[in-house]
Amino acid sequence: MAFSEKIKHFVKETELFIKAGMFDRADYAMKRALVDANTEQRQEAIDSIKEFIHILVIKRGNKGSMLFHQDKLRELPPFLNKNVVDTVGAGDSFNAGFIFKYINHFNIEECQEFGNLTGAVSTTAAGGVQAFEDYKSVKNTAKNKFGVIL
Repeated sequence: MAFSEKIKHFVKETELFIKAGMFDRADYAMKRALVDANTEQRQEAIDSIKEFIHILVIKRGNKGSMLFHQDKLRELPPFLNKNVVDTVGAGDSFNAGFIFKYINHFNIEECQEFGNLTGAVSTTAAGGVQAFEDYKSVKNTAKNKFGVIL
């Protein structure tokens, strides 16, 4: 079954779809097209699923993220941590940051940027949540490591 057929049933009632990692072997070509491919291949992959999605977010790790919304593709570079402690939980932290802004009605670009930031903040401490001990420490990390004032 083609990726677009698999996803059709899943995203039919889905407002937001974030896809990265966890691709099975049948989806490997789609993953490569979305995450690793050249622009033309990426556009073909997006065209094959865009009728089934409202918002598509593609996490690309240290390459940043891509957002497809209202027929526009936006690539956003990462906030790079020069001294990575641990990448465990960075993708989940991206999801949490993006969704937090999304459900609080921020514009979609701010959601993507905050997702990139929270994913990067996650890499500053061991484990998936240690970097988020309290809001004050998150604000300090965002400002001191990434130049972002929250």
